[in-house]
Amino acid sequence: MKIKTLDEQTINQIAAGEVIENPASVVKELVENAVDAGASQIKVEIFGGGFQSILVSDNGSGMSRDDALLCFMRHATSKIQKVGDLSYLSTLGFRGEALSSIAAVSKVALTTSYEAVGIKLEVEAGRVLSLDPAPRVKGSSIEVRSLFYNVPARKKFQKSVSASSAEITKLMTFLSLAYPEIGLSLWHQDKRVFDFCASENRQEEMLVRAKTLLSHDFVEDIHVVAHKQESCEVLGFVASPVKVRVNRSGQYLFVNRRVVICPIFSYAVRDAFSTRIAKDRHPLFVLHCTIASHLIDVNVHPQKKEIRLKEEKNTKKVIQLAVEKALEKGSQRSAPVSISYGHHEHSFWTKEVSSGILYDSLSESKQESFIENTLEVIGLFSHYLFLYPQSALLKIVDAKETMAMIGIDLYAAESKILFDEMRKNQEPKGSQTLLLPDTLSFSKAESEGILSILDELHQLGLKVHPIGTSAFLVEAIPEFMEQDQVRDLMLECLQGSKEQGNRKYAAILCRWVRKKKQPFSQERALKLVEQLLCLPDPLFCPLGKRIISCITKVQIDDWFK
Repeated sequence: MKIKTLDEQTINQIAAGEVIENPASVVKELVENAVDAGASQIKVEIFGGGFQSILVSDNGSGMSRDDALLCFMRHATSKIQKVGDLSYLSTLGFRGEALSSIAAVSKVALTTSYEAVGIKLEVEAGRVLSLDPAPRVKGSSIEVRSLFYNVPARKKFQKSVSASSAEITKLMTFLSLAYPEIGLSLWHQDKRVFDFCASENRQEEMLVRAKTLLSHDFVEDIHVVAHKQESCEVLGFVASPVKVRVNRSGQYLFVNRRVVICPIFSYAVRDAFSTRIAKDRHPLFVLHCTIASHLIDVNVHPQKKEIRLKEEKNTKKVIQLAVEKALEKGSQRSAPVSISYGHHEHSFWTKEVSSGILYDSLSESKQESFIENTLEVIGLFSHYLFLYPQSALLKIVDAKETMAMIGIDLYAAESKILFDEMRKNQEPKGSQTLLLPDTLSFSKAESEGILSILDELHQLGLKVHPIGTSAFLVEAIPEFMEQDQVRDLMLECLQGSKEQGNRKYAAILCRWVRKKKQPFSQERALKLVEQLLCLPDPLFCPLGKRIISCITKVQIDDWFK
């Protein structure tokens, strides 16, 4: 078969296939064009899931007669003039492909006004049908009808009308959060889905829109993110670590106002949550990342969904630090919890915070009485402590009065306490130097492995030095450990974990605490609970698993059915 040059219509339809995937793709391109035109108000009207009709109207700068004709030609754009401009993009569009691709697979009517002169241009399957004067005050309106009417193969594999409508709503949700300063409205079949006014306060309006568009759980307890470092600025908010999902559906990320897919940024946020959530859970967030344009390459995907970063590691660190700071500030906030102590009211926690630790307002002499008089024990079974649900505890765990009892995993509680001490002090609190250093011998293979993890051992408060080829001198051990347990912990660290950073230390601590199987007396259990409730985040262990669980009467009734 001989090689032939394709005709213009076939070329346009192939190009359209790369840019216009579905009705949501059309909406995205048209709304982004309106944003680039400086619009402060954009209205999107959809009929038949976008297959029947899509109408996008704006109050932007509009186009002259000549520009209106040029805009439907491939690679005709006002955004860039030369190849060097690709490195300093300040607009969403730049290739000049969107309108030509849309027009190649639909019937388009453009009404626009520039310097009080209005025109209407009609294009069908890429061919201009008419150009006439038309009344319009300002901006542009583009109506796209009969999408994919001339590409039956493409239309055959499209989603249903309802699924397409849902996809457009999802896209407009992203765009509304991306541009809180622009008024955006969405209508389906003449029914309003949402209608937001323009606002000068981006942060405040973004929160208003999030409360309207996202779930209640998403925004009822959030941590504001605001951090700038070198060439990267991060703004937005993250939901409480308690509010997580099994997938990334609650993650709204914008880079230089673009709606993009960037796993690196998602991982950065996930790493910031670190030990606050379980490994198989994903945090919820709305984040705007502003990065110097010359450090980003957006010309890597036909629909501009993906980007590349020149300083990937540094950018990830900035995002991770921004979220970590927000979470740390959030963990310092706690409303006072009033509990009954004798015949007086006392504040269990105060709002005064230092170094992220909430100080107990009860005097040290009353600590024992507080535990004895406030925490009523139902029973202690193995490493589980069950308590009656007093109001103070219910407030801490954000539970209702209908709870029958509260259960606490003491192993998880101990891991949490030890891990928080390690993070706070860079080594466990009260790491003690041995009066007589101990010598431990290992096999050659074990010794080589231990040499490679000396820094990790030190991080855990275990100070050891090699002696010869297969022995180590132990000079100091953490307070939580007996001297005869050192070998077991070293071998536990040697066994290692696939986790990285804080999660690795968390995994080691959690596994070691459970392996030592130290029995719990009621006195020791209550002491652990006392320490646990003084931590900023007492609900989850270092690996994100629940420490405190509430059991309802309904659950108990179900056990006996």
